[in-house]
Amino acid sequence: RGNDVIIVLVGNKTDLSDQRQVSTEEGEQKAKDSVVLFIETSAKAGFNVKALFRKIAQALPGGNEVSSGSGKGT
Repeated sequence: RGNDVIIVLVGNKTDLSDQRQVSTEEGEQKAKDSVVLFIETSAKAGFNVKALFRKIAQALPGGNEVSSGSGKGT
């Protein structure tokens, strides 16, 4: 893969915690092992959706200018 590719491992549906099959720690470790970004989201609840796209924007060249914010919301 080229250096200009941004890969994010996203654990979605965090609102369904009773059906979770992969722990946060397992997701973080897999992302670390694969040298990719990691974030957990819930599109239904609107949790970390904006943060996901901010994280991608910040990983782009010149992305340091993107404001951070709370990370919650759609």
